[in-house]
Amino acid sequence: MKISYNPACTLHNATLEQELMLCEENGFDFIELRIDKLKDYLRSHTREELQAFFRKSRIKPYAMIGIHAYKELFSSCDEEERQKKFLDEFRFGCEILCAVGARNMIVVPPLFGEEECCEYTDSWEKRLEDNVRIFKELSKMAEAYNVNLGIKIIGAPRCSVRTIDECNQIIDCVGKPNIGRQE
Repeated sequence: MKISYNPACTLHNATLEQELMLCEENGFDFIELRIDKLKDYLRSHTREELQAFFRKSRIKPYAMIGIHAYKELFSSCDEEERQKKFLDEFRFGCEILCAVGARNMIVVPPLFGEEECCEYTDSWEKRLEDNVRIFKELSKMAEAYNVNLGIKIIGAPRCSVRTIDECNQIIDCVGKPNIGRQE
């Protein structure tokens, strides 16, 4: 069995640099890279330093997390600036994954923030349609980087994807080999 570290465990209490050292010292095999912590890390380090760390370390990067899709993404209601910001972050994540030798990105489907305390009230058919549109486009983009996509299921009513069955329906409708279940 391999042990992987999720940086949400120390969300506001450790930097990526601290997490890398702690994971190395405590025998973890993998770490998920959280995009916000990665951006903070790169303010005082280079990609080459991150690559060098993983080359000499026993711990390896497994996935990129922290990419949040939104309901209007790739729709006629999408705002150009919002989409650009999202796509820049998505591409940045793919580029970092390639640089450090990892191939997995976990994408959070549309959801309301905790502060909004709203239930996602769209029908399942509408939520399915929105997520299929989003993940088809992201899958095409990820192919160029040889990156696989996962869908993060958040069981709360504020999320557009709440169950494994819903997630599997999206994966089946998208029908691309780089999304969902990997053989």
